[in-house]
Amino acid sequence: MTHFRRWRFATIDRLCTNSLLSATTLQLPRNLVPGVDLMRHVAIAMLLLTANARATTVDPTADIRDDLFDIATGTVVTGSSAPCSWCEPYSPGSTNPEAALGGARQFFFSDRFGVGTRHHIDFQTPEPRTVYSIGLQAAHDGSLGRDRRARGFTVFELWGDGVMVYELETANPYGSTAAPPNSHFESDDDGNEFYLLADLPVPVTATEWRAVFVQAGDIHRGHANGPRIYELNGFGFRTVVPEPSALALVCTVIAACCRSRD
Repeated sequence: MTHFRRWRFATIDRLCTNSLLSATTLQLPRNLVPGVDLMRHVAIAMLLLTANARATTVDPTADIRDDLFDIATGTVVTGSSAPCSWCEPYSPGSTNPEAALGGARQFFFSDRFGVGTRHHIDFQTPEPRTVYSIGLQAAHDGSLGRDRRARGFTVFELWGDGVMVYELETANPYGSTAAPPNSHFESDDDGNEFYLLADLPVPVTATEWRAVFVQAGDIHRGHANGPRIYELNGFGFRTVVPEPSALALVCTVIAACCRSRD
């Protein structure tokens, strides 16, 4: 089952569907100052387009078949770095890397390695699948006075058929992470949680996949150092794109401004 927390992006979804952004309801003044007001309204339209360009279009009612990486669709884990050696009794299923692909609630990498360790999960889809965008959820142990780097990672990489197709550097705490272009990132108030939707630079078709997480915490800073991954998702559609309504809005603003000058 998928655990993707789409409610995290509810505010952005409302921005997409808000009727105030609809081109059919846009009201512009008839007496515009040539040049000045024209550029002002075009600028407003572009700002709205920019806002919508950062909006997720993931359907909140979509089922697990939308996740191309989910084990329920036939994806199998073919290998991984060592899991946490003591976590299973406290979080059942968390030492099986399938947990990061729609299995149990979370997956913990081993705590026996130091900062900079490249942990990985290798998985294979039953046939070549074309991925346009990804979702990634994670969390570190930064609350309750614990080391902000515990259970965290500083770099995430996605590889498809031996080629790196996506890379992201994170901040610690996660809350300061800067979302790259064509992506949307959120965290909680403490900056401990990591929620990312990102379009890949180009769609990628592959069968053999690898997710890499570079460890943030050092082995000498407590016993919970291996990264914690909630879930990695792959989507066959873009999740952060300019909405058609926004593009129509820009055209409508420009046309209305031009008509007002006649």
